[in-house]
Amino acid sequence: MDLTQLLPGVLTTQILGDLGAEIIKVEPPGTGDKTRWIPPLIGSQGAIFCLLNRNKRSLTLDLKSAGGKQVFEQLVRRADLLVEGFRPGVLGRLGLGLDRLREENRRLITCSITGYGGTGPWKDRAGHDLNYQALAGLVSQGAGEAGGPGVPGSQVADIGGGTWPAVAGILAALLQRERSGRGQAVDVSMADGAALFSVIGYAMAVAGAPGDGPGRGPLTGALPTYGLYRCADDRYISIAFLGMIEKKFWIDFSRAVGRPEWTERDMAGETMRRDLATLFAERTLAEWMEILGHDDMCVAPVLEPDEVPRHPHMKERGLFFDCERPSEGSVPAIATPFKLSAQSELVHRPPPMLGADTDAILEELGHDRAGIETLKKLGVV
Repeated sequence: MDLTQLLPGVLTTQILGDLGAEIIKVEPPGTGDKTRWIPPLIGSQGAIFCLLNRNKRSLTLDLKSAGGKQVFEQLVRRADLLVEGFRPGVLGRLGLGLDRLREENRRLITCSITGYGGTGPWKDRAGHDLNYQALAGLVSQGAGEAGGPGVPGSQVADIGGGTWPAVAGILAALLQRERSGRGQAVDVSMADGAALFSVIGYAMAVAGAPGDGPGRGPLTGALPTYGLYRCADDRYISIAFLGMIEKKFWIDFSRAVGRPEWTERDMAGETMRRDLATLFAERTLAEWMEILGHDDMCVAPVLEPDEVPRHPHMKERGLFFDCERPSEGSVPAIATPFKLSAQSELVHRPPPMLGADTDAILEELGHDRAGIETLKKLGVV
């Protein structure tokens, strides 16, 4: 049962759906998941919604109504898992608290994905990805304008700190339930999860090393051989050579670009940065990728999002594909980024239209046609 609408939760349930789970997406009647209507659209649905909601069935249900609560409890009795992203206490105020639901089904696993977790002085505080990254120490390390910190380019806290801990916690709880026969609660804090992405910064801190400041850590911009450079066609290339760990890669690079004397040179310092900038400005990105195309080169092109699906490696990996929606044609999709050798290829259900499966799910719960029509007239579904 998926009660979420924002990125961390809906991606969590999509991944579980890819692994074979039957996902029932519970949505408010009339409006549904807000991302259904956020532009840009693919057909009549928001692109964000389309990329996060395959392999799900849509059930509309008013959880504030008495009838909606009754249907919800029917679902709970047969469910393995409930994923929700409300602030702590919201379900309880609806009379659907997690302890109450477990009385209906002792095997039920619940996963709550929140900004700051279910405990602590900030547990009720509102927030978004940027706030969680800031609290976790990530924002302070990346460079922005005028030497200060910058807004991160991706939702590290939402996905890395929310989705993947939720998936791992849910799978661990399912495994434990096989042994104990009982469900449990999985408490996921996106701020907690984001903190793990700063482990190198924490390692420096606990060793007593002073903070370097935005963009001045060895992996955040200070090291010239670990950075981004503009090419002759105004495209960018990424290079990542850490001489203190893997000098052999730097030696191969120096020879490939016609600068064998660099193999004995200090890789740090602004002189090296200027020389690398001058070097890469001599050729286009495509020319540099041709020169630096063999396997021992720690380089990659800086691609725009629309270029990624067309890259030969990404095409070969099958990361991007289309789901066919009968009413509106194909919907682009991004695969779950791991492959199981023993798992057969799944037939991917396209993102559902709002309430598309309501009648079928109610019938599975034992409601007859007349009862379903009554629920509709009352606005319950």
